[in-house]
Amino acid sequence: MSSSVSIGVVVIWTIFSLTFFYLAHDENRKSNIPLKSLEKAYCNKQIGNFIINSGAVVAGVDICDFVDELQQSNKESHSIASVSYFLAGLVALFSTMLAAYEAYKRSNK
Repeated sequence: MSSSVSIGVVVIWTIFSLTFFYLAHDENRKSNIPLKSLEKAYCNKQIGNFIINSGAVVAGVDICDFVDELQQSNKESHSIASVSYFLAGLVALFSTMLAAYEAYKRSNK
């Protein structure tokens, strides 16, 4: 009975570690994708072959500067989330190895 429980624990920790590594990869991918819709809507207007920076100012704030800050904040938050998920994946992987070692010890008694 305890052997099947140990194997179940190994499977669960393996699923956790794979999930965390996938989420880390996904957040890393998102950190490299700029918010293009904001940039197109507020900063760069294309007229013919020319791209004009509209320099829109709303309530004393330059929208282009705001969009740049938002882009940087978005990149940083996704990067932090990616590192956090990766570390959680490493902890889950370590727990998987501990559970597998414990199952191995119990099966060799």
